[in-house]
Amino acid sequence: MNGAAAQAASSIKDYPNAIKYYKAVLALNPDDAITNYSLGRAYMALTPPQSLDGFWYIARAVSSKTATQDQSTKLKAYLRKLFANYQQATCDGLVDAQLNELLQLAGSSVDRPATYKIVSSTDLNAAQKDMTIASVIADLKAGATRPR
Repeated sequence: MNGAAAQAASSIKDYPNAIKYYKAVLALNPDDAITNYSLGRAYMALTPPQSLDGFWYIARAVSSKTATQDQSTKLKAYLRKLFANYQQATCDGLVDAQLNELLQLAGSSVDRPATYKIVSSTDLNAAQKDMTIASVIADLKAGATRPR
């Protein structure tokens, strides 16, 4: 019943209720690829989107044992595209590193750790505005690898 209610709520764009019903389905079968994907899409469709939760559940779908290799490959490419758009990133290495970290975490835990964050384009732009040559050199000397 929860699966049907989730699909119905999604079809009428009632994403808060769709999320509630998808979570009820996942409580019984947390590794279901399609439900994880659908939940991720519902989070992304909220206004404003809850991107971190959306990314998490799509990553859960990628790493699901119920996903076929083809589904997993396509979902991973889709998730990478979402990441790149979220960050408006021009650095493929950053996107790939964060995507791999997310996939590893999502494959080993049902719930997203509260401390897990992904740098957004807004965060990156703010960090760039505060950067000077001196601050970059100081960060490099200190071994910093992420924007402040």
